[in-house]
Amino acid sequence: MLLHGVDIVKIERIEKLVERYGRKFLSRFFTNNEIEFCFKRKDYLSSLAVRFAAKEAAYKAYPSGEVRSVAEFSVKIDSSGKPILLFRGEPVPGSSLALSHTRDVAVASVIILK
Repeated sequence: MLLHGVDIVKIERIEKLVERYGRKFLSRFFTNNEIEFCFKRKDYLSSLAVRFAAKEAAYKAYPSGEVRSVAEFSVKIDSSGKPILLFRGEPVPGSSLALSHTRDVAVASVIILK
């Protein structure tokens, strides 16, 4: 079975959530590793937004009933720079994750072979 999910997020939306809720928002939706990775980057809002889009896309792709929250997903960048989708901290077998962003929006696409 081929599962697919896609999501697009306005970067401004993430910026407003970070400004309004700060650490409470960040810790609810991102792992400490994701937060640390993103805030080391000059374009940290784009990095947060594209990860948020990845979590939403993965949530849409996963079979219903197996996932309680988008926060169960995270994104890790491997040594070659490729994004890896994690579910509860473990790589998702048979998954492919594509991330992209412009100045205004972030998009993610998840494909899972189950």
